[in-house]
Amino acid sequence: MCHETFETRAFSLIRGPIWAFFSALFVFCLYLWSQYFIGVLNRGIESMLLAVTAISVILFVFSSMASFPKIKLEKDGVLLTTGFSSFFFLPNEIKTERDGWVLRLGNWFIGDWLIPFKRKDLVRILGCIEISPPKIPKKGAPIYTIYLIPPVILYLTSYLLKVLNIVLNSILWATIWGLVLTVSLTMFTYKSPINLKIWRFDKKFSCLILNALLGVSIFLFLALTL
Repeated sequence: MCHETFETRAFSLIRGPIWAFFSALFVFCLYLWSQYFIGVLNRGIESMLLAVTAISVILFVFSSMASFPKIKLEKDGVLLTTGFSSFFFLPNEIKTERDGWVLRLGNWFIGDWLIPFKRKDLVRILGCIEISPPKIPKKGAPIYTIYLIPPVILYLTSYLLKVLNIVLNSILWATIWGLVLTVSLTMFTYKSPINLKIWRFDKKFSCLILNALLGVSIFLFLALTL
């Protein structure tokens, strides 16, 4: 059946190690809370534990959604859904490696290397996808990557201030980080080819909501730990 659709989950080889790290961090936070409640850890560190737990839970949830995406095979390509975002790959952007154990989609910038859960069915149906003309390769990085420059500049600034032993107000510094990350990541995801959708909101508001949550999380983390 060359026109049948097929869906399966997969494990991302790119985001999977990140998920493993945040999973370990989440479990470590649970361990710290258990030690706190039985009295092993000193009282007065509640704010620190809350900050670390809040950021670890958020990162654990998002990395879990991204590390186990859904693959949907259609007759003209593959739709990859990772949490709130989705990507569509044409046949010339799809490759199988290691006898189908690894599915390669796109490239390093927009793409993934995946281990599909239903390998045999996926390999069989992949052979039925219609072949399309090859894409003309693009030169250089996409223009929307310029929106990632502000966080990099902010990080270098924070490093320079640390070297010079200049201390800023923690609330002010946390606010700057939260705003810069929210605006930069919102513009980056909005201008990128990522199809992002949260509930019934369009892409613009979905990008704003998702990255505002991340910005608030970073603000709370820095405000409570600096």
